[in-house]
Amino acid sequence: MGKVHQIYHTVEGFSFLKSKVEELAMKIKESVLAVYEATGVYTKPLQRFLEKNENKQSRSRRCNQRNSGKQKHITRKQIKKILNP
Repeated sequence: MGKVHQIYHTVEGFSFLKSKVEELAMKIKESVLAVYEATGVYTKPLQRFLEKNENKQSRSRRCNQRNSGKQKHITRKQIKKILNP
């Protein structure tokens, strides 16, 4: 923990995120609150993943414009596969 990780909108990326959230929750013996910047369609997969995984979450408004390019999005079917292996 304590490191910055780039999470991609892929099965592997969300599996990694799930493992880190679970690891942190066990370490602090509390539920984890995910806080992220709302960037329109780019945060929808993350929001969907956190909701399916029953994680607490908080979105902040977008502070500045970024040109992040296209990213692959994870599907609901892929989220179910991660949550129910």
